[in-house]
Amino acid sequence: MHRAVNTFLTRSEASAPLTADVLDQLIEPTLIVTRGGIIVQANVALTEALGRPLPTLLGMPLSDVASNAFDLPELLRAAARSTSPLPAALDLRHVNGQILHYRVYASLVRRSLASVERLLFLRFVSSAAAGEAFRVMAERLAELNHRLHKQHRLRQQLETARETADEANRSKSRFLAHMSHELRTPLNAILGFAEVIERELNGPSSVPAYATYARYIGESGRLLLSIIDDMLDLSKIEAGRLELHVETVDGADLLERVSKLVKGLAHEAGVKLAFSCAREATSFRADPKATIQMVVNLVTNAIKFTPEGGKTTASVTRSEGGATLVTVADTGIGMSPDDVIKALEPFGRVEGPMARRFHGTGLGLPLTKSLIEMHGGTLTIDSVPNQGTTVTLRFPPDAPEPSL
Repeated sequence: MHRAVNTFLTRSEASAPLTADVLDQLIEPTLIVTRGGIIVQANVALTEALGRPLPTLLGMPLSDVASNAFDLPELLRAAARSTSPLPAALDLRHVNGQILHYRVYASLVRRSLASVERLLFLRFVSSAAAGEAFRVMAERLAELNHRLHKQHRLRQQLETARETADEANRSKSRFLAHMSHELRTPLNAILGFAEVIERELNGPSSVPAYATYARYIGESGRLLLSIIDDMLDLSKIEAGRLELHVETVDGADLLERVSKLVKGLAHEAGVKLAFSCAREATSFRADPKATIQMVVNLVTNAIKFTPEGGKTTASVTRSEGGATLVTVADTGIGMSPDDVIKALEPFGRVEGPMARRFHGTGLGLPLTKSLIEMHGGTLTIDSVPNQGTTVTLRFPPDAPEPSL
């Protein structure tokens, strides 16, 4: 505030003499006195505070309106050495005799060199106003301190909660990874012996139904193994331990391999399959195993949710920006926006008659989304209920750095 007043005076003096009109722009009582203490200028705020008209104040000694001793020459010398206004206590006397308590800030008026007389600029702030301003400032500072303390405490709580959640997530991922490995060993043994019984490798069974039972055991075991593999991959991704081995993937070869893996499921469901690869999209950079896993997941889902007689297509194309697009579309039951959100959550399954036709845990789409994001790409879903669903994997033009 003091610096702003000095700047105001400096600019005012550069363009015009210090007149009452100039001082009247200041809202606080203000006057200018000579070294001898004679008032040479004052503003309206001061005349109102003292109850005296301006003409009666001009030429009047400051001591006539001051009620306490005031060493003006010493203040003038100090102001000449100071770069900021000097504070001092000065009480003024109203025309009716009332004593007004003020805090005065004095600064030297930098007049032109033609003026030999040194003038002192005095700005008055009432003690009551200063006290009220201090009280308001103290309240604001206390409130600000309370808010900062509250924000700091909240930040600490959020940080603690985040660390707790991260540790819980890491513990869950470690548990899943450990349990997945522990389950695979006995499951592989079950699958092996079920195949031996089904094929009667050690001789014909006395009960023909046993071969059928063994086939059911094998099918259920392979389904469980697939679920365990998905859980293991998802836990590795969450723990940051799944590595990508990026190399050149041939688009046509990818679709041919996917076709061999899903054609049996499509035949059983009565769903037609169609695959196409654009000439310009014959190859792209990705992890081959992860890419096959993603596309198989999408095509399998499409078959599951397409009624008999429907169609599922898979294609590989190139976007204008050079990205490779793997698109899987079906003429199935489609999904609502809420169903899409649910389908992308781990273990989230869209309920309905079509969903109950096949087994599954709801890990396919979340795992596919995580894998494509590890490639630096995206997964998008466009779906309309009772019309079908289109899922697009976008592989960026540049191959991602291998995960560590």
